[in-house]
Formats: sequence, C-alpha cells, structure tokens
Amino acid sequence: MPITPQNILAHEWIGLQVTVNASRDPGLTGLLGIVRDETRNTLLIEARNRLVRVPKANAQFIATLPTGEIVPVEGPLLTHRPEDRVKKGLANQRPSPRKPYQLSALTCTIIQNTADTKGGEARRWPTTRPALLQQQATE
Repeated sequence: MPITPQNILAHEWIGLQVTVNASRDPGLTGLLGIVRDETRNTLLIEARNRLVRVPKANAQFIATLPTGEIVPVEGPLLTHRPEDRVKKGLANQRPSPRKPYQLSALTCTIIQNTADTKGGEARRWPTTRPALLQQQATE
C-alpha cells in the first residue's frame, strides 16, 4: 500500500525525507535529512553527513512523501514502536471480518414473544446463557 497523507501514521518512516519544523532543542529546529532508523521514542536522521537522534515527543516534523507531497506531523502521534504502529494502522484501514452478532437474553425473549404473538412458529435462538437455557427448558 503506497504511503499517502491519510495513512502516513500507519507507515514506517525509514527512507522518508523529513524536516524538524519545531523542537524543544533549538539546535534541531530546521534539521533536514533522511530517516535512517526509528525507535519508539526517536527518529535517527542523517543530516549534514552525520546521524542525529531526534526525540519524537518534543518535535513537529514535516515529511516529504515519495510523490512530493508535504505533510506536517506532530511528533507525539508517532510515539509508538514502528512495527506496532504499522500493524495497528494498516489493520484499521482494512475491512475486518464480520463478528457474529450476539443477542442478549432480553433480546432473545423479546424476539421469542414477538414470534409467538404473531401466530408464527416460535424460534429458539442458540445461546450459552444459563438463565435463558433454563427458561427455555421450563417452557
């Protein structure tokens, strides 16, 4: 999946060109380079022929995507392990398999009573709730 402004937080940043737009450390502000490594709390940026470790929590970044788009990103939004951020972020963008709908005992009773009052055949809904199973056994 290509990196876009909408999913930039769900991608790894290694290889992206970034600029440190703002930082608590004035020496890091304006730093322009390529991300060479990423940890939970820092980005390792190659700039000016040296490697500079920039804390994510105290900075604001401007990322330049491979398409040339420029995206500002708040550092605290990146403070997760990169592999976890990628896993969680991409999972949120894919449709998840449908989970089986679980009915409560009250809902099953209401459906049962509605079917009975309409003169139709009463339905027995499968459930694992002991109270409902006992109620159905006594009917």
